[in-house]
Amino acid sequence: MFNGSPVLFEGLAATFVNPIAILEVFSSATENFDRGTKFWRYRKIESLQIYVTVAEDYPEVMLHERHEGCWILTEFKNLADSVEIPSLGISLSLAEIYEDVAFP
Repeated sequence: MFNGSPVLFEGLAATFVNPIAILEVFSSATENFDRGTKFWRYRKIESLQIYVTVAEDYPEVMLHERHEGCWILTEFKNLADSVEIPSLGISLSLAEIYEDVAFP
């Protein structure tokens, strides 16, 4: 889901140039940074159309999609929900995503 080569992002780990989609799992230790500063930086990537985040220790998937320059957020918090991303041909239920996860 990328087109380009790795590049450093102001002290962050290597990323790719011109990604269409980024999917990542939040850890409790990095969640505030990931939801704030990191997503703010990601939104500056013109090619990025989809940003999906998965919470590590509770059922939550957040789908951010760019539509005509605006970001639309859809939240999924029920294990019976399914995340549909037609532009990528992806459909996953939260039950599948969290299949072997034991919640506290």
